[in-house]
Amino acid sequence: MNLYTENKILDIFDKYDDIKIFMIFGNHDYYDETISRFVNSFPKNVYVFKNNNLNFYELKNINTRIYGMSWTEKFNSNKKFKVELDPNFYNVFLIHEDLDNNENFYLKNNLSKLQFDYIALGHIHKKFQFKNIFNPGSLSPSSFKDTGEYGFNYVNLDNALKCEFIRSNNPSFIQINYDISNISKDDFIMYFNKLDKNNFYRIIISGYSKIKKIELESIFLHLQEKFLYIEFIDNSYFWDIEKINSIKNNLLFREILKNIELSDNKDKLIELFLEKIGESFEDN
Repeated sequence: MNLYTENKILDIFDKYDDIKIFMIFGNHDYYDETISRFVNSFPKNVYVFKNNNLNFYELKNINTRIYGMSWTEKFNSNKKFKVELDPNFYNVFLIHEDLDNNENFYLKNNLSKLQFDYIALGHIHKKFQFKNIFNPGSLSPSSFKDTGEYGFNYVNLDNALKCEFIRSNNPSFIQINYDISNISKDDFIMYFNKLDKNNFYRIIISGYSKIKKIELESIFLHLQEKFLYIEFIDNSYFWDIEKINSIKNNLLFREILKNIELSDNKDKLIELFLEKIGESFEDN
């Protein structure tokens, strides 16, 4: 974490000094001597769980106990634990773990049996829920691996557990598989002009295109000027229907297709053959 980021976090903590903030550390930002200097500068409204032993902070005015534990090394997960909860309190648990891998089978089968009113999970970037365990995911996506909605949970425990997911206003990373077969140049441009220009897009183009490669590249450049970010991966082939029709009765052409049909690797050979035909038409 750089100095700019540290100062930005401290500014936010100071701005909301009337709100109690509880923090645990995960495997990428585990609590050690280096980060303790930063933590020691936190204002009094920020409560930090500094080790991987289960502890809690008690908020008597709202009859709540906040339990938590942090990572203290990058590759060591949180320890197994036992806890006896006081049912006279609302009991909330903060833990940075994944429930789906084999190492944490213990957690998946035991956390949900504990009598916590709410368990706030971290680690995995995508939001999910398992019984009384909620993972809001990351506040914002960071790559094309992070698709879907991102934000935070707003939880109310007054009478019964109510958890509302609030979407953040950050740009989304969106991957689109776009089949360009039988698509005209105007239809292609119209489709992308309808998209939200403030997101990050990765477009994977496939199919047999009526649009020449040089025209496609020109369209890509034109669209890239309009979007916050858009990249194209062009796996399409140029397909000139008139020229295909003009040679389809050619004896050599028919003989090649006949031999391809007899091959064990037919689909790949057809794809390669059509690609080469498209390249020859493009050159002409």
